[in-house]
Amino acid sequence: MAVGARQALPAGFSDSVTDYLDAQQKRERFRQQWRKIFDDIDVLLTPTVPVVAMNAAKPQVRWPDGVTEGPVDVNIRFWAPANLAGLPALSVPCGFTSAGLPVGLQIIGRAFDEPTVLRIGHAYQSAQAGATLANAA
Repeated sequence: MAVGARQALPAGFSDSVTDYLDAQQKRERFRQQWRKIFDDIDVLLTPTVPVVAMNAAKPQVRWPDGVTEGPVDVNIRFWAPANLAGLPALSVPCGFTSAGLPVGLQIIGRAFDEPTVLRIGHAYQSAQAGATLANAA
């Protein structure tokens, strides 16, 4: 991971102040659009990532349109928007695929409403634990 950051750093020096300010304005519009979603809802539930765990020997995904992506590009699809918008998000385990691979549930909340996100995550995990104990009995 450090190598990727080291490679990306010089690219940042080529951006102009105008590019930077333009990016900040776009980010602010992005934040406003995401925050507007929460005018009518308390939280947004999504998968944590769009695919199950990748094969460690060949960590990539080939999408139906033929594009191939590595693990970083694939995994940031669902959690990067909340991060960029400054929204609290939490991932909790929510089950397994038929092959036994874990699946995650992402809980995204309103800006600065970490308590609600954590409370829902705790309630979900508690309900799952209760269901697991009931099924084992």
